This record gives sequence, C-alpha cells and structure tokens, in this order.
Amino acid sequence: MTEWLETDGLGGFAMGTNDWIRTRRYHALLLAATAPPEGRMVLVTDLEVFVETASGRYG
Repeated sequence: MTEWLETDGLGGFAMGTNDWIRTRRYHALLLAATAPPEGRMVLVTDLEVFVETASGRYG
C-alpha cells in the first residue's frame, strides 16, 4: 500500500492511500489549518464517485 501527501504550504493537507482506504486517523481529502500548527479542521474525509447515464448508474 502506498500513501500520498499533498500540502498547501499553509499547514493544511490532503493525505491518503492509493486504494482510498483510510488507514490512519489523520487521513483526509481536505484538512484546513485554521490556526497552525495546532488548529486544524478536517473538511472532507471521503468521496463517492459514480457515473449516471441513460442506461443506469455505475460506481
């Protein structure tokens, strides 16, 4: 399993694994730093992806 980390340079970050399973309590798709370094707030933890067409919904 490979982990990835993307920072914004202001104390916020997105972090996860390549299979989208959150294996650590600080994995988040969007974590904002409200008052760095201690004040951080998780805004997005998960994402559901699907495609809807005339023939049905997939995902």
